[in-house]
Amino acid sequence: MTNFLRIQVCLIFIFFLSCRSFAQQTTLFDIEVAKIKVGSLVTEKVVKDSMTIYIFRSEVDAGFIMRVKVSHTISCVYIKNKLVRADIHSVINQDKYVSSVAWNKDHYDYDCSTYKYHKTGVLTRDIDFSVVKMYFEEPLVTGAIFAENYGVLCPLLCSKPSTYHLDVDKNSNTFHYANGLIQRVEMETPLFNYVIRRKT
Repeated sequence: MTNFLRIQVCLIFIFFLSCRSFAQQTTLFDIEVAKIKVGSLVTEKVVKDSMTIYIFRSEVDAGFIMRVKVSHTISCVYIKNKLVRADIHSVINQDKYVSSVAWNKDHYDYDCSTYKYHKTGVLTRDIDFSVVKMYFEEPLVTGAIFAENYGVLCPLLCSKPSTYHLDVDKNSNTFHYANGLIQRVEMETPLFNYVIRRKT
């Protein structure tokens, strides 16, 4: 990733935050393990003209056989419904992971790192739908969508109306919607399985 592109995206984000004429949408979720709340998730969508920024921030503090504390932030910038930049920062206990995906002239460069996973490479296909967008809108069209954390396209299947299954690196995630809005997500991860539930 070039320093110029990183500076450009930072300036775009600062412009968004300083500009008064934008639309913003915020949604709150609980994160549960065995129906016990262990964390929270906040999603934000900021729209200005042809640019949209999706922000995903979660915090988990769960005590199982060992204590697991996770802090996770994703920010994705779309221009005219095309992903141009994604940045992911995670802290799992004391371990830090950073991932980035950036459009560079005619392709994406990605460097994705998370728990027991690291992958770098190039993707030449345009991305118009990624996993973070699942928290803001029902996809309606199935096929391959982009997993920002892993830098890969993953199959999205609709098993019944408003229920979608997404397999990411051998982990199954199920998204449930009502009236086009996300209500619940059942997540499998290498650390533990959990449920994300929309707060009423």
